[in-house]
Amino acid sequence: MIFDYTFTAGKSSFYWSAYVLEMPANFPDLLISHETREDRIAEALGREHITFESAEFSRTFRVRSADKKFAFEICHPRLMEFLLANPDLTIEIRGAALAVLFEDWLRPEKVENNLSRLMAFRELLPDYLFEQGVIRT
Repeated sequence: MIFDYTFTAGKSSFYWSAYVLEMPANFPDLLISHETREDRIAEALGREHITFESAEFSRTFRVRSADKKFAFEICHPRLMEFLLANPDLTIEIRGAALAVLFEDWLRPEKVENNLSRLMAFRELLPDYLFEQGVIRT
């Protein structure tokens, strides 16, 4: 599924495109996003993100999941390299859905490239996670 969405917060409007793939497994929720001002405030109030050995990755992305072990299984070195090479992406996993999101309108000339990035991310997910079928929650 591919779609655009927009939302307004205060006086600012935000435009996002989403590419969503249904996967044959039920995973814990995971969000890989960029640091925002709101994140810094939330972290100052005690909301934590998961940090990794790669200082560059941890500076560029914020990873949140109630299942820290799952986050480390997903964010292995090759996947971190992929994300660092695609810094505009936000990734969300909710149950069987994998979403690749970015701040831009859906543009026909970019669909093929963005579908390729979605599939490349999916291919970097460890096979053993799918062999287990349903992951702990």
